[in-house]
Amino acid sequence: MEPLTLAAIIGFSLSALLGIIAVLIALSRAKKLKAYTVRTTAEIVKLEIGYLSSRPTDKPKQPLIFPTYRYKVNGVTYEKLSRVGTTETPFKVGDLTEILCDPDAPEKMILVDSRGFKIAVTVLGAMAVFFAAATLSAVLLLSNI
Repeated sequence: MEPLTLAAIIGFSLSALLGIIAVLIALSRAKKLKAYTVRTTAEIVKLEIGYLSSRPTDKPKQPLIFPTYRYKVNGVTYEKLSRVGTTETPFKVGDLTEILCDPDAPEKMILVDSRGFKIAVTVLGAMAVFFAAATLSAVLLLSNI
């Protein structure tokens, strides 16, 4: 196989993979938005600091902030630590946010307006388009040499 063909296959495959991941994330969220029908307000009651590192043996590199949400459903109080951290603090303890909960399992919740979801889908989609455009440009440029 020629190097240009192999590079094109790799580039377009990477682009397709990134696009598929973005679509799967969006479909998962859409499914939850449909299934999680209990709407309530959650309060941020705690902010925990965690660290991002590529391997467990690495020294901590980037601090991440993980909020804990407290909310009530049918008179029962729940607390949930977010699994999504952020490097910036767009919120503070005491802030309120709208959430949706699974009526059969109220401990399962999602944010109505999820900044992390928007960022993830946007970045993955942009990367997919970038890799497709870069690969196409390289193939067209190199095939004319």
